[in-house]
Amino acid sequence: MDSQKIIDAVNHGLGIMNGGLFTTIHSPENSHLTVLRGELDGRAVRIEVSVDDAPGPYQFSIWLFDEETGDTLGRGNGGATLNDAASIYQWNNVLSDLRALES
Repeated sequence: MDSQKIIDAVNHGLGIMNGGLFTTIHSPENSHLTVLRGELDGRAVRIEVSVDDAPGPYQFSIWLFDEETGDTLGRGNGGATLNDAASIYQWNNVLSDLRALES
């Protein structure tokens, strides 16, 4: 999967919420799982995007984790496309979850 498309989708979702840009540090890829490690507002985070072989309404799934604690940030059920999965992800909760970890 194209890492730059994932980064663009994530940054679009965060931008709507006035969040900082995710920047990638490391991004191993395979056909079913792409893992992006980087920073968001100065905190180390990991994004995992998985793709199910069978097309369907939840073919693409996104998870965002805090690297230090392993906590999931935000939530999403997935979508038929990467853009669908990114557009329904709860980016507002990502930012509030990050702030809660800092306090």
